Amino acid sequence: FYYGLAMFLCIPGVTFVAAGNCLSWGLGLLLSGCITAFAANAMPARTDKGVTSCREAFGFQRFVRKAEKERIRVLAKDDPTIFGRLLPFAMVLGAADQWALAFKDLLSQPPDWYEPYGMYQSDFRFSSVNFINDLSSGMNTCRSTFSAPPPTSSSSGAGGGFSGFSDSGGFSGGGFGGGGGGSW
Repeated sequence: FYYGLAMFLCIPGVTFVAAGNCLSWGLGLLLSGCITAFAANAMPARTDKGVTSCREAFGFQRFVRKAEKERIRVLAKDDPTIFGRLLPFAMVLGAADQWALAFKDLLSQPPDWYEPYGMYQSDFRFSSVNFINDLSSGMNTCRSTFSAPPPTSSSSGAGGGFSGFSDSGGFSGGGFGGGGGGSW
């Protein structure tokens, strides 16, 4: 693969250098191709450790999706922290819903790192399914908030400093709402 990539970079590089019109691009591609070919033997390949880790991750995913209720019950009894401890892995592997369903009637307390609203009330009952739904909803809200474009209008809301210069050289308004009125 890396020798092929080196050839892919060198051929246009030689062409650009020979044409003489894109000398800097040609030399850059040629140099990149030579460095890639030189380092091809040192480039990482699949290692035994990486293949083993990948196999374990997919094995866990398969376990989460196909685990019997009785097996999960035994695991939860032996290790009460298993739900919260392995939840991030289930989320990354796209199996969080199945993980929550497996623990649906087995848990009465949330993971130790999570303290829900109303936890200390007498009628509190933890639900792993509701927990995953709420967590998923919160993550989706964060994702949509971070990917939303910034507002285009700055005419309302909390602003800073000043809202514009007037004809007499001062500035008008400022602070919340964008100001207005004459100069100071």
